[in-house]
Amino acid sequence: MQMRGTGARWRPAEEHIGKYKLLKTIGKGNFAKVKLAKHVPTSKEVAIKIIDKTQLNASSLQKLYRETGFV
Repeated sequence: MQMRGTGARWRPAEEHIGKYKLLKTIGKGNFAKVKLAKHVPTSKEVAIKIIDKTQLNASSLQKLYRETGFV
């Protein structure tokens, strides 16, 4: 997981984010990775987008807002 405010990057060796076990990378972009993960309590597979906030400039931040519907 990314440590808040330190600029440290998320490390692939860390296999869990909360109740989700990260399985593999299924996509990459300029400032994010999409991981296939499994919700441990239910065993449902989900996609989790991990955003490297250190890479966000004004333009990429606008794209992120548009993607998430926060326009």
